Amino acid sequence: MKRLFLFLMVTVLATTACSKRVSSEKIITQFSKHYDKVGDVYQQPLSGVSTDKRADYIMLKLGKDLGVTDIWSVDFDPEEGVGGPVVVAELKSRKKDAQMSMISACLDDADACSAVLDVLDAFKREKIRPAFALRAVFYYGGESGTDGLKAIAQDFLDENELAAFDIEVSSRDSIPERTFIIEDKLFFAEKVVEVLPQYLAPLGDVSVESGDYPHEGWPTTIPTYRYRLGSDRLTDLKLLTAFTFLLD
Repeated sequence: MKRLFLFLMVTVLATTACSKRVSSEKIITQFSKHYDKVGDVYQQPLSGVSTDKRADYIMLKLGKDLGVTDIWSVDFDPEEGVGGPVVVAELKSRKKDAQMSMISACLDDADACSAVLDVLDAFKREKIRPAFALRAVFYYGGESGTDGLKAIAQDFLDENELAAFDIEVSSRDSIPERTFIIEDKLFFAEKVVEVLPQYLAPLGDVSVESGDYPHEGWPTTIPTYRYRLGSDRLTDLKLLTAFTFLLD
């Protein structure tokens, strides 16, 4: 109920005039202008980095370019048959004791990882502090394709942490391109599908659909909102950044 209340508050702010706060539409327009001005920063450089060096490159860019101070890695237990890097970075919330949200991508998917970096870059350059702490996760895929998320799930359990949702970005998912699939409890998913498209539509053609929850075989129980990247990179980045902002 708390998450639904927060979401509805966002939509109210977006549809009513407010002298003290910038409306959601204006911030979305601000993000759109950001991409029109700077373009896509990370796709081409990251695509030239080999998979085994990608985690180090991402950590360097997070610290040097984006100025993120909270960056760490999550260790695997080799005895469990998994191994590989998981990089985590967090943009602090503007509120005290705020919930935490996630945006994630597999290190095997350079297009997805670079898109997550571009989203974080847009938040930092436009000086938009998230309402939830925004935690970016770049994970090792391994044999299952999601081995690193198993380590994240265990890390959350060990630290008694819980993410409100995870935006999983992919260029390889089986869902149609430029589509958000909302895998959450039915009532909340229906509200997202009902409300979000009107704010995303000015940025480009996009589908927002509800999906199964929990997702069978997925390594975490965190509600997952999947986005499949399309062929128009800037439109993808605008949609993904606006979606992250609205849900956050």
